[in-house]
Amino acid sequence: MLQNIRDNSQGTMAKIIIGIMIVPFALFGIDSLFSSAPEGGEVAKVNGEAITETDVNREMNQQLQRLQSQFGEGFDASQFDAKILRTPALNQLIDDRILLQQARTEDLMIADGQLDKMIVADPAFQEDGKFSTDRFVAILRSAGFTPTTYKAFLSSQLLMNQYSNGIAGSDFATAAELDAASKLLKQKRSGGYVVVPEAMVRDQVEVSDGEVASYYADNKSSFMTEEKVAVSYIELNITDLFKPIAEDVLKEQYKQQLAQEKAVTERHVAHIMIALDDDTDLAAAKEKIVAIKARLDAGEDFASVAEEASEDVGSAALGGDLGVTTGDTFPPAFETAIASLDAGALSEPVVTDDGVHLIKVISVDKSTPASFAERRDEIERTLQRDQASVAYVQLLEELKDYTFNASDLKGPAEELGLKVSTSKLFERKGGASIFANPEVVKAAFSADVLNDGNNSEVVEISDTHAVVMHLEKHVEAELMPLASVSSEIRAQLKQQKLSLALDEMADKVVDSSAESLAAVAKQYELEVKTIASVTREAAGSLPPEIAKTLFTMPRVKLSSFEKVRLASGDIAIVSLATVEDGEISAVSAKEREYFSNYVARSNGSQSLVNIRAALKREADIETL
Repeated sequence: MLQNIRDNSQGTMAKIIIGIMIVPFALFGIDSLFSSAPEGGEVAKVNGEAITETDVNREMNQQLQRLQSQFGEGFDASQFDAKILRTPALNQLIDDRILLQQARTEDLMIADGQLDKMIVADPAFQEDGKFSTDRFVAILRSAGFTPTTYKAFLSSQLLMNQYSNGIAGSDFATAAELDAASKLLKQKRSGGYVVVPEAMVRDQVEVSDGEVASYYADNKSSFMTEEKVAVSYIELNITDLFKPIAEDVLKEQYKQQLAQEKAVTERHVAHIMIALDDDTDLAAAKEKIVAIKARLDAGEDFASVAEEASEDVGSAALGGDLGVTTGDTFPPAFETAIASLDAGALSEPVVTDDGVHLIKVISVDKSTPASFAERRDEIERTLQRDQASVAYVQLLEELKDYTFNASDLKGPAEELGLKVSTSKLFERKGGASIFANPEVVKAAFSADVLNDGNNSEVVEISDTHAVVMHLEKHVEAELMPLASVSSEIRAQLKQQKLSLALDEMADKVVDSSAESLAAVAKQYELEVKTIASVTREAAGSLPPEIAKTLFTMPRVKLSSFEKVRLASGDIAIVSLATVEDGEISAVSAKEREYFSNYVARSNGSQSLVNIRAALKREADIETL
């Protein structure tokens, strides 16, 4: 039980490298670097807890980022109407809030120290393999977080995962379900197929010049060049305002950090537990654990005894291994006992709400702070940023004032001692460097800049980076000549016709009066490929489209035909001949274990869906 709760609370934290240095965020004072952003108005309440406009915008942004990741360069966020994401984003937030509330009702929790450790170990926040405050701050800013709100968000996500995994992983498979799964998953099918190749109809397909011209005329919007602009711009970056920091100041800051840091000790532990339940009271549990301790004192191997005798099913199979703790992972009595033990030592019986335990400390690892040389550059960047922040804010406001009514950027640049640069032409989908930023692109293509010839508004790319632009060149979108796209159109139309003709040919084959695949093959001069009795696992030797069709055809359609398009563009005609259910007696122990886990996972996933639906029905949800 203890292992199961711990596993479900860790998630990605289980992958943290043992011994990594913990850097308390308080010593950086990085929360002060964030301006206080209003939470926005309430848009919904779930059992009295508010969901704000800020929450919805953040979820919409995350969904946009997922779309960008899914579609890659083909996804243009600047052309995407994010408003259509609002409803699904709000629904997701409501579902998550209900799940989080239930997790808290079940008294699940995530240790604050583990969150710090997880963040410091996250490669996304590292430079040259080490945690970077600047990178951490920049990434959080771009996502709309402060360190405090990010840790709260991370804790919420882990709590929801902990609860979801606990539900999904708690189900099991019955004997009847195993038998049904064996029949299905070990089922054997036989049949055959013929391939109707594109070559059969290719000579029948022609595309005339008139068809090309007609398609061009009807789809002119598809053959427009991209609108482009080139701009002059002033870029303001806080790093340009950095000044050297005296070495003695850096060393003094390092001393202050060391004084605030807390030493972190990690203990890798294992345990043997006798559970307290209706059949075993405290006295009986203690009696059993004392007998087990006697065996260990006599020299028996701890891991072997744990595997045999521990009633914590999750850890018993691992020799009682519970992983590492920094003193805040387990119940207080458990942690107190751990803290008193040296590496290799065994505790006296320890009582918790779950049962009576024997605890062994496998190893102890005490962290040591990084040296001044290791931390020097990071300290310098932090101090430089602190010193430059005031000057940056002042210069930013002056830039806004000077460029607002100016006819171009030359005068403001001279007044403020800044440089004017000129971009290359870029499209609405963005260009390179800062011109890949959607907000920068939006400002560059705004009516104020394109039509009225004004300077753009100052676009704040981040709290430490801004740009203002002025139009230098505008290349409007125009229709490409037919001659330049006729080959592309002809190939597209030919493929469409070819696909349609092949479908019609395949339909004739499927609808033919032939009673067997062999008769079909003879009639259309095709080659029959026989599929001998094959299981789903062994069907990998077949083209995947054919294997899927073979195992999805209803058994009542024996000797009938199904068509399926192959990745090559050809069409296969598949015939199902026989279906033979699998036998549980023929399944190996390893396969039974696989089936059991498969069915349990499926049942667990469905249980989680049902529980979430029930919680939502009972929840008091108010959309404002």
